Amino acid sequence: SVFSADVKPPTVVLEIEIQAVYLHCAKALMRSSLWDVTKQIPRSSLPSMGEMLKDQIPSIERAESQEEMLKRYQQEL
Repeated sequence: SVFSADVKPPTVVLEIEIQAVYLHCAKALMRSSLWDVTKQIPRSSLPSMGEMLKDQIPSIERAESQEEMLKRYQQEL
């Protein structure tokens, strides 16, 4: 099946067919203050991808650092 993986097939699959996609109104983007530097969070204060994965997947024992991830990507991708 298109949803099966090499390791373990999923128990349940929810297939969603998109018929239309709409952008949110421009007013919402302007109100979000995305471009206001004083309201932006420093990237260094955000968790790395490895930390986010570790928080979501209990079997991961150690969070991969951003540097380790980039090195692995260069070698494997």
